[in-house]
Amino acid sequence: MTESELAEMVTKFLIRNGWDCYFEVQLKRKGPRADIVAMRSGVCLVCEVKKAANMRLFNQAINWTGKANFIYVAHPERSFEREGIRKRFNRAEQHLLKYFGIGRLLISPSSNGTSKVTETDAPAYHRIHSKVLVEVLTEEMKKYKPGLANTGYFTPWRRTMDAAVKFIDDNPGCTMRDIIENIEHHYKFYNTARSCVHRWIQKEMVKTKKNGKAWRYYPK
Repeated sequence: MTESELAEMVTKFLIRNGWDCYFEVQLKRKGPRADIVAMRSGVCLVCEVKKAANMRLFNQAINWTGKANFIYVAHPERSFEREGIRKRFNRAEQHLLKYFGIGRLLISPSSNGTSKVTETDAPAYHRIHSKVLVEVLTEEMKKYKPGLANTGYFTPWRRTMDAAVKFIDDNPGCTMRDIIENIEHHYKFYNTARSCVHRWIQKEMVKTKKNGKAWRYYPK
C-alpha cells in the first residue's frame, strides 16, 4: 500500500469526524511539508503519514509542535498490533508520543477487504505559538493528492505560478512588471520575483514575445 493510499484512508477518517482537510502544506519553499492539515471549528490538526513507524515519522510530527493544536502520526499496523492477538506496543514509542503529546492512528485491513483507521493514542491539546500554518491554507491545497513525495503538492512557488498564469490569461500582452505588481507572490525582493517568475513561467501554459527590451506574456 502506497503512502498516497494510506493518506487517503486517513483523510476519509478525518472527514467523517468533521475535519476539513488540506494536503502537502508547506510554509516556505524547501521547508518541511505536512502530509495532512485539517481544520475544525478553528482548531488545527496535523497528521504525518508513512508506510513505517520510525524515527523519521516521529521527528516530522514533533516539528509541528507549537504550530498545530493536535498532532498525529499514522502508519499501517504491525503484527504485534493486530486485533485477535494479545496487543503489545513499543514502549519507547509510547513514551515518545506521550512526552510530546502526539496521537497515533493505526491503519489496518478489515474483514471486507477494505482498511480502517483506529486511534490508539489520543493527542494532547497544544497551544499554537504561531498561526503561520493556518494562514497559508488555501482552497487549492484541497485539490492535491495527499502523500505524494515529489509532485502534486501545493507550495508557495506553485501558488505564485498559478497566480501569474491566471493574470496572463486575464491580461494578454502584459509585462513582467504588470504581473509582479498585481499578484501575491512569495518572493521577498522585486528583482528576484521578476527573474524567477520569467524563468519558470515559460514552462507553464503561456507564450512569450519580446517587444523591444520588454517581454510580453500571452495565454496559450
